[in-house]
Amino acid sequence: MDMKKELGRWLSAGGIEGPVLCYGFADMDLHCKYCRSYLALTKDTLVFLYLGAEKERKTFSGAPMNYLEEAPELRRFPIDTLKNPQVLDMVIGGQFCVAIDGVDTDICSFTGAYMANMRHVCNILSKRIEGKELTEEDLKEPEGRGYCPKCGGPYPDQNRRICPRFAGQGVSRPSE
Repeated sequence: MDMKKELGRWLSAGGIEGPVLCYGFADMDLHCKYCRSYLALTKDTLVFLYLGAEKERKTFSGAPMNYLEEAPELRRFPIDTLKNPQVLDMVIGGQFCVAIDGVDTDICSFTGAYMANMRHVCNILSKRIEGKELTEEDLKEPEGRGYCPKCGGPYPDQNRRICPRFAGQGVSRPSE
C-alpha cells in the first residue's frame, strides 16, 4: 500500500489539499503510551493524524499496521506559523517539537525504530520553513535500520536483511 496516497486521501477528506511530501509514523503519545499516529507534510501544512491508543497490549512482533481503519483526528499547522522544528532525543526514542506562533510545542513521541524517519520529516519541514526548494534527493525516504517483519527484531547485517531467528528455516524477507 502507498502510505503517501492513503494519508493524502485522509487529508483531502479533512479539507487539506496537495500531495504528501513526506510522512513519519509515531507509535507513542506525549505521555509515552503506545498509540498510532502520523505526521504528514504537504507543501503548505504540517498535519498530525492521531488514530488513538493501541487497543491491545503492544507487542513487538513486526512492522506497524500500514492502513487507516477509521477517520483520524487531524491537527493542522500552516507552515507559515512554524519555526525551529526539532527531534529531541529521549531514552526510549524521540519527540518531535516545533515552535507554533512562537510557542515551543511537543507534537508527538516515537520509539527509536522511527528516529531516522522523523529526522527526515524534520529536515524537510526545516527547508519548507526556510523557503528552500526541495530536490528529489531531499524527498527520498531514508533507509533506516531494517527490521524483520515477522518477529520485529533488527537485522544484524543491514545489507543482508536475514533474520537470525528464522535463518535455519529459509525465511529471508526484505523489511517493509
